[in-house]
Amino acid sequence: EYYALLGKSFFWNAEKIASYQWQKITALVAHAAKTVPFYQRWFAEQKISAADIRSWADFQKLPVIYRSDIDRNLADFTSSEFKFHRGSPASTSGSSGRVLKFYRSWNTESFRRAVLWRHFNQIGYRFKQPRVSLNVAFIDSEVDLLYKYDPIDNLVMINGRFLHSSTAKAIHELITRFEPVMFYAHPVALATL
Repeated sequence: EYYALLGKSFFWNAEKIASYQWQKITALVAHAAKTVPFYQRWFAEQKISAADIRSWADFQKLPVIYRSDIDRNLADFTSSEFKFHRGSPASTSGSSGRVLKFYRSWNTESFRRAVLWRHFNQIGYRFKQPRVSLNVAFIDSEVDLLYKYDPIDNLVMINGRFLHSSTAKAIHELITRFEPVMFYAHPVALATL
C-alpha cells in the first residue's frame, strides 16, 4: 500500500506534496499532545491545543527537543499508547558518542521500508539480490556481533562499531564472499572502510 502511494506521489505537484506533509505533521502533533507527557504539559502551559497548530509558523513555536532532554527523562517523551503497540526497535547511528534506542510503529517502519525500496528500485536493485549494509551500531544482545544476516532481505549488516584496521581484512573477506549487488553505508563509514 505504501509502495503504491509512493509510486503515485512521484508525480504529485508541490501543492499536493505540501498538503500530504501537513496532514502527517498535524496527525503527529495531535498524537504527541494527547499521549506524550512532555507535550501534554507544554500545550497546557501554553493554554493551546494541537488544533491551534494551523501553519508552519505555528509549528515552529513548538519547543526544540535536545538529546539531553531525552536523556534526563525518557518517560517524559514516551507515549502512553506505547504499551499497546508492538514497535520495531531502531536506534540512532551513535555518531554523538552514544546510541539512542527508540521504536518505530509498524506503520512507520512499513513506510520507511517502502521509501527505501522505491529508491532501490529506481537505481535498478531488485528484491532478494544480495546486498551489504555497513551499519553504524548494533544494539542490545547484538552489540558484540561483527555482522548479522537477514535472510528475508538477503542482506549482510556489518557492525560499524568494529570498523578499524584490525577487522578490515575480515570485513573485506566477508563482503567479497557474499558478492553483493549493492553496498550501502554512511559516507564516513564507507571512507573509513
